[in-house]
Amino acid sequence: MTRRTLALALALALAAVEVGGAVWIVATSESETHWARIGLALAAGVTFVISGLIALERRPENRTGLYLAATGYLWLLNALTDSTNEWVFSAGFVVGELVWVPFTALVLAYPTGQLRGRLEAAIPVVVGLLLTTTSLLVLLFDASPAPERCEGCPGSAIVVADRPGLAGIFSALATLAASR
Repeated sequence: MTRRTLALALALALAAVEVGGAVWIVATSESETHWARIGLALAAGVTFVISGLIALERRPENRTGLYLAATGYLWLLNALTDSTNEWVFSAGFVVGELVWVPFTALVLAYPTGQLRGRLEAAIPVVVGLLLTTTSLLVLLFDASPAPERCEGCPGSAIVVADRPGLAGIFSALATLAASR
């Protein structure tokens, strides 16, 4: 077995474990739409991971496969926000935003897989910093930052002051910045 084959086998095993964990977290959540969320998470996450691993096998010098696989792995981590544990929920609320880092790099690097210049290389990093920072700020100032998911779901484990209006401003800033 070559090193590359072993690495791909380990990546598939990691994907299987992550998919299993995501399904378990979402299936045991209080959300009324958990089966729809499982379907979406699996369809999107697994598709990105498998297509990324295939691309890595076929063209290892092209980073498109790496960006695809990373997007899929991070997409599956969004399931953490369906946990009934407030610490796991809070971690998922922040980490789930990281999916946009490799996705942004994927879009910018297409079709060559290479980011051209410092500006293109900086954009995914700025996206990640902006989204994770605003998510942390929302968690600090909103005791229940995702009420649309389900009633009675756990809230922020790190809230310092329940100021949903202030948290809404941070959310709006992130949305505004992302749309530019």
